[in-house]
Amino acid sequence: ARRYLAAVLLESGDASGAIEQLQAAPRDAPALRLLGRAFLQTGQTSEAVRTFRAGVAAQPGDAEAHYYLGIALGQDGDLTSALEEFRRSVSLKPGFGPAHQSLGAALRRKGDEEAALAEFRTAARLMPTNPLALADLGQALMNAGDLSGSVTALRSALTIDPALERARYTLGLALRKRGESAEAGAAMKDVARLHQSRVELAQSKKLILEGEDFLKRKDWEQARERFERAVEISPEEPSGRYYLALSLEK
Repeated sequence: ARRYLAAVLLESGDASGAIEQLQAAPRDAPALRLLGRAFLQTGQTSEAVRTFRAGVAAQPGDAEAHYYLGIALGQDGDLTSALEEFRRSVSLKPGFGPAHQSLGAALRRKGDEEAALAEFRTAARLMPTNPLALADLGQALMNAGDLSGSVTALRSALTIDPALERARYTLGLALRKRGESAEAGAAMKDVARLHQSRVELAQSKKLILEGEDFLKRKDWEQARERFERAVEISPEEPSGRYYLALSLEK
């Protein structure tokens, strides 16, 4: 029961609550994986490494256990060990796309662009509807000088997720390298628009959280002010309108 609740909390963004539940639950392999992921979300990378190592010890033949350990090691700054874990993961499960993608990213950080491109090609083939995999492939192809392939991959990524900022930015760079200045400029303007929208959404969410705190304290005026500002900044965010209506009833 605790593990199920922890999974729900983790998916809803309450990693601290998930950790609290999991620390009181039996430490089987699935619980260790959830706990490690929760530690990653809260920035506790050393704890995540320790937890995922325990998961690998419990299931040494599990490709996903090695994959998550690699993620934690990479975030903890141990890129060499992360590479070893990603390689172990893909050797255990060659069709596991996320491990190929992460191996490609680690190889790129090491400066091995050719090997990284091979892994990104595999990841995109295994996950053809994953916009991040396509964006990674597009960037690697651009770095390798294949501008046509890069533009194709990046446009595919943006077809799936039009708001993927880094894909649109890389597309702008690739188009500029191809001499298509007008299209490159349009792509860069889209990047600026997406960035501004993301900043405004973050501001709106911060104001909503502040307003919720004032609601709990029954400070209706301060709550209403925060919700009004949130709606003004990001009118398309439904939670802001919901809480503003709630505060107006008080």
